[in-house]
Amino acid sequence: RDARRDEASSRARLAPLRRELEQLEARLAELARERAAVEARLADPASYSGPDAHRELGRQHAAIQAETERLEARWLELG
Repeated sequence: RDARRDEASSRARLAPLRRELEQLEARLAELARERAAVEARLADPASYSGPDAHRELGRQHAAIQAETERLEARWLELG
């Protein structure tokens, strides 16, 4: 009986961490899709028609990369 109670207590303590891991993984997948879309636009010569278009894409790519690195670090901490 004590073992089952300890297991239940352990599951209850770990539940928020599991939820956070799931949320991190979902956001990382979303960022991967966003990065692929930005990289596809960066590879398209038509994206360079305006004077600032490539700069904005570069900023978006950098922001995605920074968030990805931050979330991956947190994922590693939890994993």
